[in-house]
Amino acid sequence: MKRVRLGIWIYPHGAGGVEHFLSRLFVLLRRTGFESLCFTVSTGSGTRFFKEQGFEVHVLKKKVTIGQLARFFSSRSLDIVMTTLYEPTAARASFLAGIPHLWRCGSLIRVAGKSLSPEMRRRTLHLMGLLSDAVVANSKAVAGQFDAVCREKVVQIPNGLPLERARRYPATDLRRRFSWRGTDRIVAMAAHYYPVKRHEDFIRAAAKIAMRHPECRFVIFGGVFSGVAGGEMKRYAARLFRLRATRGLEKKLVFVQGMDDLGGVLRQAELVVHPCPDESFPNAVLEAMAAGKPILAAAGGGCSELLEHGRTGILVPPRRPDLLASAIDRLLADPEKALRLGGAARREVMKRYDIRTVARRYERLIRGVLSGARRFANSP
Repeated sequence: MKRVRLGIWIYPHGAGGVEHFLSRLFVLLRRTGFESLCFTVSTGSGTRFFKEQGFEVHVLKKKVTIGQLARFFSSRSLDIVMTTLYEPTAARASFLAGIPHLWRCGSLIRVAGKSLSPEMRRRTLHLMGLLSDAVVANSKAVAGQFDAVCREKVVQIPNGLPLERARRYPATDLRRRFSWRGTDRIVAMAAHYYPVKRHEDFIRAAAKIAMRHPECRFVIFGGVFSGVAGGEMKRYAARLFRLRATRGLEKKLVFVQGMDDLGGVLRQAELVVHPCPDESFPNAVLEAMAAGKPILAAAGGGCSELLEHGRTGILVPPRRPDLLASAIDRLLADPEKALRLGGAARREVMKRYDIRTVARRYERLIRGVLSGARRFANSP
């Protein structure tokens, strides 16, 4: 089978769920004849992450021109280029070099492009449709953005997890680490420190639960990215620490950073909460499903797609910490229901979100684009 040289435009300042998914995906594609080359224009936690995973990573100058990037693609003999963020530079360079382009969209543009005006968001989506041979959307919410632009080019492929039976988990024991008792009940949230994740709703709900259930302990797994976004994340994290103090949770709620594989630690939680309604496909929810945990999530975006209310999870109205607390309270009081939800969630993720199946779908799509691509090469 012909080897395929795949170039990937990566976000340099993040090493979260998306980057872990992409890393696993590219490893599996490597086994089926793909050679992956990552490129970006800055050095940060994302750049370091892919280098540590053994990928070839090129950091180009920040003001690289379209022509220079097109020549870079040609010099590396790339067969196809994939963009993983809402940034058109690589797509334009691909068009100029006559190389097929695939846009992989893992977030909603109103979230990822929050600084853009609605008109600029619309133009960006139109540009994506014009410059791409195919657009991969990881959820219905993302795919719907392109209904009036290039619906015929959109292919919906979800994220996935490695679901082999013998999976290794981190050895961190939360109860031992924080001197919690064996009878304490752990309620967890996993999300990096972006305001869109709505950690504040979790903390406010935790304060209510702590009064009703003094045996409960709360943990937030997350971290701060590098670059410009890192400054915003640090300020937001400081706000969360202050909120914890004002709600009297300093001895009951902890922040844990540096946990890349959440499977093991999430298994120690009794419940997992995800209060963000604006994500396209929350990997933290997928991890909790794989761990067999009951999940309470804000209705909206990818959560409403991943979870079926009352069967594989509980969906609550977004931005309502009072209702979130009530839902947590009811599930804590009904361990049999919690067990049923967790079991159904795990069966669902095993059936639909095995990354090996996801990788095969990417392989078929990319090879299909290459066999049917019609591009007009120009001299850069």
